[in-house]
Amino acid sequence: MELTQLLHFKTIAECGQLTLAASQLYITPPALSQSIRKLEEELGADLFIRRRKTMELTSIGEDFLEYVQQVFDILGQARQQITVAKEQQLTTDRLRIGYTAPAALKFLNGVYADFPHTTRLIAENEVQNELNKGSIDLALSLEPASRENITCISLLDERFLIAVPQEHPLAQRESISVRDLHHQTFIRLLCDQGTIRERMEQLEKFYKIKRSIVK
Repeated sequence: MELTQLLHFKTIAECGQLTLAASQLYITPPALSQSIRKLEEELGADLFIRRRKTMELTSIGEDFLEYVQQVFDILGQARQQITVAKEQQLTTDRLRIGYTAPAALKFLNGVYADFPHTTRLIAENEVQNELNKGSIDLALSLEPASRENITCISLLDERFLIAVPQEHPLAQRESISVRDLHHQTFIRLLCDQGTIRERMEQLEKFYKIKRSIVK
């Protein structure tokens, strides 16, 4: 007994006609008729009452249909479970990475190129919440975490560059500290966004840096 034969039997029982069932199964009526004959021979009982244009289930056929329906129900449940298991496996096998600046993608492509992963852009102030919720496995952030249950590892140091006119007193310096910017006037572009803007605002407030905005 093969699963294909059970499908043939079930389709004829639902259609009530051999020709219509054959059309739905994309096989010829003679091939379908032969398949049912073999199934009946194996079971040792007639499953259908064959009429000129229709096929009706015998009492044995009605009982057999209930068991066949259970088989296909179980198979359907099995397929659903396998689909769920595959989706869960894809999720657990992929490293979920959050990042707060587009520049971090260059780092990700270099380090995790051969490792299955998914990436998601998140706000800097949401990094710790996303980690605690478990929606991401790790994050590339410009700010260190303040919570004890989150471990931070420094990956690189990034320099900030200051552009000044040639005649500016700081122009001849090879390097400057943030304190050297005390009471300096800055030009900040309107397109400044994200963490860099937040950093500059923190510096301006703490070191009393004046600024003007280019429009």
